[in-house]
Amino acid sequence: MSLTCWLAFGARAVIDSLEAGDLRFVRLKGGISYVGNGGGLQTFTMLEENQRPTACFATDEDAIAWALGG
Repeated sequence: MSLTCWLAFGARAVIDSLEAGDLRFVRLKGGISYVGNGGGLQTFTMLEENQRPTACFATDEDAIAWALGG
């Protein structure tokens, strides 16, 4: 549960919404994000086709290896 959701609505409101079925969780393989400098809205994925996390969602060691690997 997002901390922002708890702070904005309060724990009781979030729990009541979950129990009523008004609030649900969605599992995403990617998302949409705003990219500055004229990039606009862009889609992104969190996993590569081999189910390994992309560099920005990987462990520090894997992200560094990706960056140094060119």
